[in-house]
Amino acid sequence: MLFYSVFMVAAACLPVLRAEWDMTATQAGTVAAGFSFGYAASLLVFSWLADRIGAKRVFLISAVLSVLSALAFGLFARSYMSGLVFYTMAALTQGGLYTPAIMLFADRYAPAQRGTAVGWLIASNTIGYSFSVLMASAMLALGGYETAFIVAGVLPISGFVVCVLALRYTENVIRPRPTAGGAWRILRTNPTARRLVAGYTFHTWELLTMWAWLPAFLAAGLGLARADFRQGNTDRRLPDSNLLPHRLLRFMVDGGPIRPPGSCLSWEQPPCWTGCGYCRR
Repeated sequence: MLFYSVFMVAAACLPVLRAEWDMTATQAGTVAAGFSFGYAASLLVFSWLADRIGAKRVFLISAVLSVLSALAFGLFARSYMSGLVFYTMAALTQGGLYTPAIMLFADRYAPAQRGTAVGWLIASNTIGYSFSVLMASAMLALGGYETAFIVAGVLPISGFVVCVLALRYTENVIRPRPTAGGAWRILRTNPTARRLVAGYTFHTWELLTMWAWLPAFLAAGLGLARADFRQGNTDRRLPDSNLLPHRLLRFMVDGGPIRPPGSCLSWEQPPCWTGCGYCRR
């Protein structure tokens, strides 16, 4: 949970960051898209490594890199370009905390308990995302976005200590890999697997687009970014999106028309995050 303190911090601070960093909505969208591309790439790379050198080893490597990248982000992200670079760097290190963690749980628990155990793991990730928003919003009110970034950068150290202690007696297991094509063969020959991947892709597109902007809306709507409200810099309107739930949400909040889909329609979430910012501009 503590490793994900950086996950939502930029989105939660967005009302302030747009003014402090003099960003357009398109630039704000590229920050979110950079994180999404980085996280997607890290999931693929760390999952591939886990099959070859073991889930525990990969998890701990990712944990160390996540601590370092979170500290770098908290200390040095002070402009649009540095924020884009260090936020993307943080995403590139976090993929090993997800899939390898599921593999560790699958190795530890029998099939009868495995679903419940993995469910608790996913729930802890979600709590971490929510905690990131609440922490960032509270720190914004106390000391600005710099304080929120520093706190988000320090918290993963505690998460690393807890994980090292929890895994100290866990064996690093390397499973035999299939020799006939592996995952690509399964995707080519198994229609159910293809449908599952396609469905999850579109689900992620919808979900992460909302994650990019909704924390900023909640932080502003709950009045937690008070400093920016006092300066009159916060734009309370939601950005436009081609996604139907997002357009309905904008209609309910802004009272404006539901615009038809425009140029930001995309099949994958990072371009859509950028596109949302473009439409908002």
